[in-house]
Amino acid sequence: MSGALKYEKDSFTVVDLLGWGRGLVSGEPVDLVQTRESNRYGGDLRFAWAAVDWLGVSAMAGGRFGDNLEEEQDKEFFPTLGIAFDADLYARTAVPLGVVLGYSQESFPRATSDVAEAIRSFQIRLAYTGRDDFILALDSTVDRLPVTDGETLEAGTLLFHMRYYF
Repeated sequence: MSGALKYEKDSFTVVDLLGWGRGLVSGEPVDLVQTRESNRYGGDLRFAWAAVDWLGVSAMAGGRFGDNLEEEQDKEFFPTLGIAFDADLYARTAVPLGVVLGYSQESFPRATSDVAEAIRSFQIRLAYTGRDDFILALDSTVDRLPVTDGETLEAGTLLFHMRYYF
């Protein structure tokens, strides 16, 4: 178990083509490029547990209190949660494969105020576990972003990860 206290000061630059276009149509000018400041205070609690030699669990809960991206809104609390399960088949078999399945959600929109609810992320990692000094993995993440017009956007990443420790 571990914990952390944080202070985050960020500056966001947003290019809002849709808002700018709506402003042209409605006659209410909207800046195409907007810069916003955000200050947040918060903390996290993190937990890790090796259930058995081949299975582990890690979890995180925390939050931030501070500025929203909408300048006219009051300060808010932004909770963050996450959990991951990892299995190392090499600990019990001759197959040097590790698998991680994870889920996290974060309520603070990092780049736009159009995100209506928490951003949910699903992670999977397939990794070579045959050596302690070498990481070779394929990481995939799918993010679900519920936006203010009632739709849900999905974004994905695929990352090849290689690291050697000496």
